[in-house]
Amino acid sequence: MRHFKLTMLFLGLIGLSIVAIVKAQDFSSTEPRHFSPDSGGAFVSSENSNANGTASVATDTNAATKSVTRQSTSLQQRLEAINRANFFDGEKQSPAKESKPEADSSWDATGGTHSVLKRTPADEPESKPEPPSQGPSVPAAQPTSRRGSFDQFPSEREEETTNRFPPPAEEFPRSDSNVLFSGQSPALTVKTEGPKTIVVGRRSIYKVTLLNTGTIAAKDVGVLVRLPKWAELASQNVSVGATQLTNQEGENGVHWKLGELVGQTSHTLNLHIIPRESRPIDLAIDWAFMPTTSLARIEVLEPKLEMSLFGPKEVLYGETKSFTITLSNPGTGDAENVVLNVMPIAPGSGEISSKPIGTIKAGGREVIEIELTADQAGRLAVKAQSFADGGLRAEATEDVLVRRAQLQATVAGPPVKYAGTVAAFQARVANTGDAAAGNVVTELILPTGSKYVSSSDDGMYDETRGIVRWRIGPMHSGAVRLFNVKCILNNAGENRTELHASAQGDLTASQSLATKVEAMADLKMEINDPQGPLPVGEVMIYEVKIVNRGTKRAEQIRAMMFFSKGVEPVGVEGVKATISPGEVQTNVIDAIEAGESIVIRIKAKADQPGNHKFGAKLQCINPDTRLSCEESTRFYGEAVVAETTPLQATRVTPELPQRLDIRR
Repeated sequence: MRHFKLTMLFLGLIGLSIVAIVKAQDFSSTEPRHFSPDSGGAFVSSENSNANGTASVATDTNAATKSVTRQSTSLQQRLEAINRANFFDGEKQSPAKESKPEADSSWDATGGTHSVLKRTPADEPESKPEPPSQGPSVPAAQPTSRRGSFDQFPSEREEETTNRFPPPAEEFPRSDSNVLFSGQSPALTVKTEGPKTIVVGRRSIYKVTLLNTGTIAAKDVGVLVRLPKWAELASQNVSVGATQLTNQEGENGVHWKLGELVGQTSHTLNLHIIPRESRPIDLAIDWAFMPTTSLARIEVLEPKLEMSLFGPKEVLYGETKSFTITLSNPGTGDAENVVLNVMPIAPGSGEISSKPIGTIKAGGREVIEIELTADQAGRLAVKAQSFADGGLRAEATEDVLVRRAQLQATVAGPPVKYAGTVAAFQARVANTGDAAAGNVVTELILPTGSKYVSSSDDGMYDETRGIVRWRIGPMHSGAVRLFNVKCILNNAGENRTELHASAQGDLTASQSLATKVEAMADLKMEINDPQGPLPVGEVMIYEVKIVNRGTKRAEQIRAMMFFSKGVEPVGVEGVKATISPGEVQTNVIDAIEAGESIVIRIKAKADQPGNHKFGAKLQCINPDTRLSCEESTRFYGEAVVAETTPLQATRVTPELPQRLDIRR
């Protein structure tokens, strides 16, 4: 009996050794698995990688182990392909390094740095491994990258296992000054360790390790482990964070909330699973974290353009004045390619004056001096515009009053005048502008052929030019001066009198006046009898002088001379005439020009002493003129005459006909 007991004890020790050896082989054969898109979503063993880098899917048909890829529909809708791309890039940049089957699981997550996760006693399975045919197969967990967050739930902490890796080389060098920032995102990797086959009703431990192979911390990290209903989750513990059980859509699960996972660190979740049915168990794992945001502050500079224009408010016509234009940039950026345009003072009076300024620094200013000449009177606007790149524009306007004197000259006089008569003219000069006029000079030009008589205000007459001049000097705005001139107009027809006024600054004013001058013939007849007393019987000479004192010739003139009884004409000189007893009648005289005269000499002899009369009559057709005159002469003889015989008693004075019979 005792021998039998020793035999059974020996066999039991051998069985325990076999179980320990099989368990060690199970853990040592668990290779680090990486999620590869080329494998259809299954875990890939680093030992089975092909030469071209394509990993083969690890399968175990003898153990009836399935590799199941499952994804959480809700998490996949929230986080799309970008999270998987980050995971894929991390896997490609950090290829798994081959690991030999050892008691401790190991992997290469950084492309050259080897980390070892040491197994704690709690990681050992509590039950012995069973043949593959005796229980359901449990494939390695399927990692599915998700970014998001899980709800907070109570924590159940266990020991923390942290592995740190040397930081990788900087991916984006910052030597370029135009690089605003180079951002990186966390690189999370999930590894699940545990037996490939388990027995119904027995507890098995599976270890889920989440590590951050990047250098950037992952925020709000959460892991979701999902199991079918026939797999009981007996217990779970984590190295950091908290867990919460879930039961929905026919699955059991656990939420693992880690919070922040610092770069180059890892944490673990231990799951105690008991299968209740002989069916394969799909162990699905999803993880998510908050997306990383890179922030670069870009300074925005804004150039501005302002303009001011300063100058005199009033200027005189013709003066040149300076104006100051100030261009300033109160903005934060430089105003580039600034151009200044000065508009013409009067529209259409000139071209736009353009001046390139260049660049005005932020906060800087440019002062430009310009000179403008006022060539138009009145209220004008000095306007300037400036332009710069970026649509910048500024303008300024300054109103300027251009004052100018304005002369006004008027002359007044008779519209009609007879030739040879005196005409009076008045000259008026006024300053109607809004500025004083300097060095005012006024000149009145008399008509041609006129004769200057007099002028007021010390007017100076230039006989050579026929001009009367007055030097007035300055005249303030609104001043008026009057001047009077008298002259004789001699030429018949239109006589034009002109008035000219001038002042400093090319100011002039003028006006002319036309006077119609009518000329007339003005005949005058004079008798020149011999001085008596005269002796009887001697020949005496009587003269008749006809003068045209007018400005026009007299035409168709005829004269008749007659004597009283006792005197008889004996001859005529100066004109052709007919002598008859007691009278002389001239033939028709064609014309007597203005200013000319005709003298008719009549020879007569007295045959009786006494006072004898002599008379003459004149008739002109153009102008219609009738003249007459009479004189008396005393004659003496040897015998004394008692009394004088009157002319009427001795001879009747003949009358000139109303219309002359012109005969040659």
